Amino acid sequence: MCLTPTSREDAYTLTYHANGGAFDGQTDPYVVNDVAAGPHTLSDIAAPTHDAVEYNGQQDVPVLFIGWMTEDDHETIYSVEDTAPDTVTSVSMDEDKAVWAAWGYDEDGNGEPDVTETQYTVTARVEGEGGSIDPTSKTVNAGEDVEFTIDAKDGYALDTIQVNSKTEYTNDDITAPFKGTWTLENVQEAAEVVVTFGEDENDNGVPDDKEEPEEEQYTVTASSDNEEQGAPSIPPRRP
Repeated sequence: MCLTPTSREDAYTLTYHANGGAFDGQTDPYVVNDVAAGPHTLSDIAAPTHDAVEYNGQQDVPVLFIGWMTEDDHETIYSVEDTAPDTVTSVSMDEDKAVWAAWGYDEDGNGEPDVTETQYTVTARVEGEGGSIDPTSKTVNAGEDVEFTIDAKDGYALDTIQVNSKTEYTNDDITAPFKGTWTLENVQEAAEVVVTFGEDENDNGVPDDKEEPEEEQYTVTASSDNEEQGAPSIPPRRP
């Protein structure tokens, strides 16, 4: 594909390489002739597309355009594990130049190349014994949530949930005991989730040591000393 404006002095050729992608289905470079000397903003018209591919055992993983590079990376597709390539939005035309499309996988299907997204890893573990938590590790984009399934063994109940050493939940309400799942919302940093369990011998869903002790009750009776000893009553004296 070639775009040829009117010729001028001090003009150069700029070549866009799809680098594994295509321009309107064509793999040939997109060539712009007669580009004036000086700063030149790269064209949105030339934005290429890339076929979906198989990746990490998944079929039809989208491959998205990241931007334009000034060096050929030989059709590399960048993953979340990689460092994002350096891209530019303009070039200084002082000679004939070329740019190459940069590509990234979009495994989560959110319309953004994974390599350019801010991501955090959330880990989870059980302290002590009494149950389990799943997943034990998950990497998510900034602002996303992570839902955990927390299961207690027989004779135990969830006690606390801590995030980065801060207690976020305590299971101490016998009218609404913990049920099954808990969500860490709006992740904005790497986090460690730690759960603890406590003994629950009465199987009410709350650790026994979190329950209010039952109040002991007593019956109090009152009587006069005379009635208690069976003594006769003494009438008052007359003057």
